[in-house]
Amino acid sequence: MSVVSEETAYWKERYFTLLNEGEKRQTEQNEYETLLNRAVIRLTQAVSGLDAALDPHLRAIREVMRKGENSTLRRELDALLDTLIRTPKLGHPTATAGQGRELLRFLEALCATPEEKTASEAVCRRFEAGGYATEQELFDAAIRVLRNRKGSSATGVIGKLFGKGQAASADIDTTKLRRRLDELLRALNLSASLQERLEQLKARVADDTEDLIALFDAAAALIADMDAGYWQEQKQFGDFLAALSGKLGELEGKALRMDALSQSSAEDRRLTEKAVAGEVAGLRADASEATNLVQLRQIIQMRLDTISQRLDSFDHAEEARFTETQAQVQDLSQRLRTLEQEAEDLRNRLELANRAAYIDPLTKLPNRKAYLERVDLEEKRWRRFQQPLTLAVWDIDFFKKINDRFGHASGDKALAMIGQVLAASIRNTDFVARYGGEEFVMLLLGSDDSNALEIAEGIRQRIEDCEFIGNGKRIAVTVSCGISQFKGRDGFQDVFERADKALYQAKKKGRNRCEIISLV
Repeated sequence: MSVVSEETAYWKERYFTLLNEGEKRQTEQNEYETLLNRAVIRLTQAVSGLDAALDPHLRAIREVMRKGENSTLRRELDALLDTLIRTPKLGHPTATAGQGRELLRFLEALCATPEEKTASEAVCRRFEAGGYATEQELFDAAIRVLRNRKGSSATGVIGKLFGKGQAASADIDTTKLRRRLDELLRALNLSASLQERLEQLKARVADDTEDLIALFDAAAALIADMDAGYWQEQKQFGDFLAALSGKLGELEGKALRMDALSQSSAEDRRLTEKAVAGEVAGLRADASEATNLVQLRQIIQMRLDTISQRLDSFDHAEEARFTETQAQVQDLSQRLRTLEQEAEDLRNRLELANRAAYIDPLTKLPNRKAYLERVDLEEKRWRRFQQPLTLAVWDIDFFKKINDRFGHASGDKALAMIGQVLAASIRNTDFVARYGGEEFVMLLLGSDDSNALEIAEGIRQRIEDCEFIGNGKRIAVTVSCGISQFKGRDGFQDVFERADKALYQAKKKGRNRCEIISLV
């Protein structure tokens, strides 16, 4: 019974631990969804006014996103798509001259330079004068105006919103949207099966030629897959707990049966002892009343036969109970061994899953989730013991150029190599993790900022001296570092912001250097 109780307590504790982790991940998921909602709202605001037929649907989608009414979102999206499909195009039999004027107003809105405006006005004058025999000719003229744009090949609504160069709309800060999306992706903590997709998406976000809407769609799909995987894990664990509960119930039933057999044996023993005692007392009484030897012998024989029958009956019952008990004990032992093996297998799987959740699969270093837990712990220790604690933030210089010139495989090799150098350059008491992308974070325990700068300079030099080969060519790989020490009433986020600013200074001063920013 004690083994069963201990196992039950263990699995209850594991269940509540995983439940808390699930709630935490759900909170993170809600934050990601909120960020995506904001992006969609801003996109609907950006394209409002470009088509009167679409504006009501864009407003409806915006309101649905703001109110969080996800149940009606699909209906509004379907309505928007249906309107897009049904909107008559120039050249359609139902198109009117009014639609031609709508096209000209749209063309005028897209024109940004004086040359474009002059060309657009010429098209308008010819249209009003009846210079276009068909609406297709008008459409072709508008296309020619857009194609003649200098410095840009982007056309249409998407070109205006997300194009590059002068043709990009000044109303939309696509750089900021990309940065926000990159921050969202860096904050994701995915399983190893989704990690490769995450890294590929990060590379696409860094590529300015990638379509922003497609990137947001890919991010939404990735988060949806992450959520589905999480709930699948929850379901599997729930199924295991249900099966475990059933097996524990069976074991409890077996134990109760054995206890009942034990109680039955004790009761039979008590009744047998009482019956034997009664027969012995009767024997004494009959013997004292016997008048001759023959009568005494008969009385004794009768009483002994009764006692023997009682004892034989008890022995048979005890033997049957013993046999049943032995079978129950063997079955219970086998079930316990099976349960222990399953529990051990689950422990191993949970340990592997837990380790994978805290390890970056590419560099084999702790990941951002592990860093956040460790820095929170070290901050509490620092507050209690007041021993120096310094944070260093590392970033690979010109990492995008490495990916673009030598390929993402070479970029991955560079990340893994630098991760190995960082891990090999610190003490066992220190900590280093991959923060995301090409960024790493390092906690130096017992080191003030000046001592940390000396350590960081040595690491920076070792990385610069590394022989890194990509596609058969030597690649010069350097890193920059920002350093800040925990002081005063600092929280770890305050220290990270200072270290990140110091990293920015190092980049601004030419890269391949380390900079310190201390609390003023």
